[in-house]
Amino acid sequence: MDSKKTVPFQRNQMQKIIEIMGVPTKDKWPLLPTMPEYNQLNTLANSMASSHHGHHSHHHPHHHHGHYGSRNPPPPPPGGSNLEKWYYSTINHTSAPGGTPPLASLGSEGYKLLAGLLEYDPSKRLTAAQALQSPFFSTGDRVSANCFEGCKNEYPCRRVSQDDNDIRTSSLPGTKRSGLPDDSLIRPAKRQKE
Repeated sequence: MDSKKTVPFQRNQMQKIIEIMGVPTKDKWPLLPTMPEYNQLNTLANSMASSHHGHHSHHHPHHHHGHYGSRNPPPPPPGGSNLEKWYYSTINHTSAPGGTPPLASLGSEGYKLLAGLLEYDPSKRLTAAQALQSPFFSTGDRVSANCFEGCKNEYPCRRVSQDDNDIRTSSLPGTKRSGLPDDSLIRPAKRQKE
């Protein structure tokens, strides 16, 4: 047996990546053939291409809504990617409670950033520092530090009570009437070696 432990090829995970990103090619990633699971990748890519060609004649265009749910999307063209199509489909089909697409403001700068971060070739992929310099973070809609800004929450009417029940002491397990924690429930401190 091999003394090095190898991670098993994650076929299903790679299939999902290929459905969106397309099959990586040697033209776009010259060091691809040196990757440990390159042969598995070729086998997967070939099986995906043949399975989609077999189902192509039964495809009805009027049933396709441009949104990738549980069904497999059509494979991207050879050397191509479905990322842009998937990105805009996702941001335009996600809606907030008010019915407006909240992700639509991500726009083209969001796509460029995502594409740069998901580049197959590590030498061409954006670094974290490069990503932070993206116009995505300095243009477009202002981002609020308040995650609830713009939310309109309606709280139900509640009866106001004059009872003096202090929430901090009345319902916590292990509390005495004085409101101080019960020392018997506290784990004893570890003793240090001398």
